[in-house]
Amino acid sequence: MRNSALILIIFGAIIFSLFAAFSNSANANSLQNNAISSTALYVPKASPVIETGLLNLPSEQKVKIWIFFTDKGIYNSSELNGALDEARNMLTERALARRAKTRGENRVDFRDIPINDEYVHEVVSTGATVIHRSKWFNGISALATAPEFRKIASLPFVRRIEKVKALGSSLDEIQLQRGGGDVIANPFYSLNYGPSASQLMQINVPPAHELGFDGSGIIVCMLDVGFKKGHQAFASIIDDNRLLAEWDFINNDGNTDLEAGDPPSQADHGTLTWSTLGGQADGHLYGPAYKSMFILGKTEDVSSERHIEEDNWAAGAEWADSIGAEVISASLGYRWFDSGQGDYDYSDLDGNTTIVTIAADLAAYNGIAVCTAMGNDGYSGAGSLIAPADADSVISCGATDFDGNIASFSSLGPTYDDRTKPEVIARGVGTDCADPDNLSGYTQASGTSLSTPLIGGAAAVILSAHPNWDPMQVREALMMTADKSDIPDNTYGWGMTNASKAIFYNPEGSINFDFAPLYYAMPAAVIPISATITCSQGINASSVKLYWNDNGSDNYSAITMTKNGDSYACTIPSHTLDDTIYYYIYAERSNGLSEVYPIGAPRNRFITQVSLPQFQDNLENGPYCWAIGGTKPDWGISATYTNSGNLSLSDSPQGKYRNNADNWMVLKRPLSFATADNPELSFYHRYDLQNNSDFVYIEGSTDGGSNWTQIGQPITGTQNTFIQASYLLDDFSGSNEFLLRFRLSSNSSTVRDGWFVDDIAINWSVTGVEGEDNPAVPGIFSLDGNYPNPFNAGTIISFQTPRMGNVTLDL
Repeated sequence: MRNSALILIIFGAIIFSLFAAFSNSANANSLQNNAISSTALYVPKASPVIETGLLNLPSEQKVKIWIFFTDKGIYNSSELNGALDEARNMLTERALARRAKTRGENRVDFRDIPINDEYVHEVVSTGATVIHRSKWFNGISALATAPEFRKIASLPFVRRIEKVKALGSSLDEIQLQRGGGDVIANPFYSLNYGPSASQLMQINVPPAHELGFDGSGIIVCMLDVGFKKGHQAFASIIDDNRLLAEWDFINNDGNTDLEAGDPPSQADHGTLTWSTLGGQADGHLYGPAYKSMFILGKTEDVSSERHIEEDNWAAGAEWADSIGAEVISASLGYRWFDSGQGDYDYSDLDGNTTIVTIAADLAAYNGIAVCTAMGNDGYSGAGSLIAPADADSVISCGATDFDGNIASFSSLGPTYDDRTKPEVIARGVGTDCADPDNLSGYTQASGTSLSTPLIGGAAAVILSAHPNWDPMQVREALMMTADKSDIPDNTYGWGMTNASKAIFYNPEGSINFDFAPLYYAMPAAVIPISATITCSQGINASSVKLYWNDNGSDNYSAITMTKNGDSYACTIPSHTLDDTIYYYIYAERSNGLSEVYPIGAPRNRFITQVSLPQFQDNLENGPYCWAIGGTKPDWGISATYTNSGNLSLSDSPQGKYRNNADNWMVLKRPLSFATADNPELSFYHRYDLQNNSDFVYIEGSTDGGSNWTQIGQPITGTQNTFIQASYLLDDFSGSNEFLLRFRLSSNSSTVRDGWFVDDIAINWSVTGVEGEDNPAVPGIFSLDGNYPNPFNAGTIISFQTPRMGNVTLDL
C-alpha cells in the first residue's frame, strides 16, 4: 500500500490515470487515522477526459469503459459526516471488526461512501449501460459507444473515461490430469486425508489440524469463474450452512454455479480451486481450511477470448469486504497480451498501476488477507508475474512439484519496481482436487491456480489460531517461517509455506508471551506463574489475567497478574498430590485486541500435574516447552510420525532436513537437579539420517547454555519404527539449571527425512537435605533456575515448598 495513494483515495475521486504516479511503500496495517479535508472532496476534470485510444473506435462499437467522477456530491463537513455514518451502516459488524485490526477507529472513509446516484442516472440517460459501481474508485464500469461516451465526457462531474482493461489469464493454461493421486496411508493422522495428505504435509498443515486449527470461524471469499456446488467435496459446507453468500458478477444474480447459456467449462476452474482450499471428502480430499465459512464470487466469463476484466475483480473485492471476509483467494491470472495487443505491459506491474492491484491492496488495508496466483508464464523468465501479484500487501503464490522444486511454468519476480516475488510457494504440480466433470470424483491439476488455494487455506488456518491478527501479520508469519526466509529470491520467494510453524511465530505488533509451562507443581505449595509479556503496540496491563481450574471443565477462575516491568506474575492456590491444574493466559494490546496463550485457549490449555519433581512432554499441546536455534532451524511439531497421540517433534517436519545445518531444539525452562538422585532421560524416536554423515546429538548444559556436554552417542543411520532410548544424567546432578537440547548436524551431501522424537521424560528421585529431621525444614522442595535466561532488566527464580513459611534464598 502507498501512503500517497491513500491520501488521494481518501481526499478525492479515484481516477485510474493517477495511480501510476503513486510511490513511497508502506505496510497496509500502518495506514491509519488519516483525516479528510472538506476542501479535497472534489478533483478537477482530467485533460484529456477521454483516453486517447478510445477516440479511434468505430462509432457503432460498444466498448466497456471506466467512468470516474470528480466527486460524490458532498460539499461540506455535515454532508460528509452523514455520508460516513451511512457507509458504516452498509458494512456488517464483522466487516467493521475486521477493519478495526488495520484501521483502528477510522473504520470508514471517503472511498466507502457510495457513488452519487444522480450522476449514474445522467450517464444512463446517454444510452450507456451500467455494469458495476465502485465506491473505492468513485466510478462505474459501463458499456457505451463512442458517441455515448463523448456525451458522458461533457458531463460536469465526469473526471476521466478509460477503457476497462481485459487481460489474459493463467487459468487458460491449467493442466488437468484425470484420476486422483496415490493414497498415502498414515495411521498417525486423525483425519483420513487420502491422496491430499502429501500436499498438506508439504506445507505442514496436519499438525495445525491436530491442534484444532482448521479454518473454523473464518470467512474465505473465493473469486473465480464459477463453482459446481453439488460436488461431494462441498457437501459438508452446504450441509453445515457454511456457504454464507454467493454472487455472479457476470450475470448479476445470486447463482455461481452453471447457468443457462454458460459454456460447459464455466464452473470447472472454480471447482478445482475451492475444493483445494476447503473441500472435505474422507479418504479423498481435505483442504487446509476445510472448516471455514465461504462466500463465492463468479467474476469471469470463460466464453470470451479476453474474459478477465478488471472491473469484475474489483467489484468482487468490494463485495467481500462489505460482508466481512477475512481471506480472499483468487487464482485468476491477469497478464498483458503479446504482439502489442495488450492493455498493460511490464512497467505497469509496479504495485501502483492496475485496477486489480490497487483493489487487492485496498482489500488488505481493510483487513483482508489476499492470496493471489503468480501466474503460469515462468517460461518467459524474470518479471513474468501477473497482476495483482505485484501488489505490495498481498500474498503472491508460486508453484512447486512433489519434491519442492519450482514448477517450470511458475511465474517469476521481480516486480517492475524491483520487489521480490513471490511471497511463498506450495504444491502446484499434480495437486489433488475435486473433478469438475464427476461430482463424486477426484483428480489432479497443475498451475499456480492450485498452489494459491493451498496458501489461502493456510492463511485461514493461521487466522483461526490468531483471529485478531491483521493481514500483514499473516503475511509476515507465512514468509518468515518459510524455508528460504534467510535467502529469498525471485523464483521461490521466501520458500515453502509452513502453516504450523507460522502459527507459533510472533509477527510485528502481536503479543509475545515469553512463557514455558510449569513441568510440575509441588504438593501443598502455592503454584507460582510468571511470564514476560510484550507488544510493540503496548500492553493493557490491567487486562492480563490467568484463567485456571483443577477439574478440566470449561469454567475457569480468573486471577489478575501483577505487573513488574514486562513481567507478570500470580499464584494458584496449593493443591494435593496427583491433582491436575489447567490454565491459560489472556492479554490485550493497547488497542483492545486480545490474544491468549497457549494459542487457541481455552480449547487448548496448559496442563500441569501436582507431583514430585519430573518432566513429561508428549507434545500433544504443541512445542511450548521448547525453543529453536542455530543455522537453518526447521525444528517443529509434526503429525507425520508419532509414538503416541498425534504429534511429535522433528528436525524436519515437512520432510528432508537441509544440508550444512547445525540447529537445535532446547528446553525453555531449566530443571533443578539441586537435590536430584539418579536423574534419567528417556524418549521414543525414529530416524532416517545419512549414516555416519548426519547426526542428532543429545546435549546438556548447566550454565544457561553457554557450554554443552554430549550425552551418550550421537544418533545416525535409519530406524523406521519408534524405539525407546534412555540416558543417565548423573553428571548433571547438583545443578540448579539443567538444560536439555537435541541438535542436528548435517553435511553437504544427501538429506533424508530426519529425526522424530516423542514422549520425552526426565525423572529423578529427591535426596534429603541437612536438617530434614527438623519439622520446620522440608525434605522435599523445588528450586528452579532463573527464567528467562539470558535476561536484560530482570529475571525470575521460582521455588516451591510443600508448606507455607519463611524462606531464605541465598544467591
